[in-house]
Amino acid sequence: MGTTSLFHPLGRLAFLALALEIEDLALSLCQFAPVRERCWLSISDNRRCKAIDLFKLRYKHEPIQKRDIDRLIGCTNLGDKASMIWKQQLITPATRAEVLGSFRKLREIRDQCAHPGADGTLLAKEELAHFVSSANRMRSSLRESMQIKGISLVRREKIEFF
Repeated sequence: MGTTSLFHPLGRLAFLALALEIEDLALSLCQFAPVRERCWLSISDNRRCKAIDLFKLRYKHEPIQKRDIDRLIGCTNLGDKASMIWKQQLITPATRAEVLGSFRKLREIRDQCAHPGADGTLLAKEELAHFVSSANRMRSSLRESMQIKGISLVRREKIEFF
């Protein structure tokens, strides 16, 4: 399989799956009971307001801070989760630039996979190996932190379609 075939639908799906897995791991880590309130409070008032607005659209009621904190964190974007993880030092020590930069690139790739542009390329060939390596390191760091904290790697949630 050539590099260009990685950017066709099945190749994009693989990158999207990696990005979604990392975001799900980040969400689980931020929602961990002993740290979730600190995580929520660690993002700016503006970012919390945006999450509250999304919460109201999704759930059709005002959030109750203590009861709905997991869902509020679920309404934050990937960059917010990166900030929470960095500010609460939830993964193996890394520089701020590494954590936030890794999540920023992950968001770009996720968005490009879900909404491909006209040229169909996700990354320049020389960036591909670096991105995959960085994403795998982030995934490993999140999984390691979850195991240390005793957080299950399997999320069991009720799926709501309506």
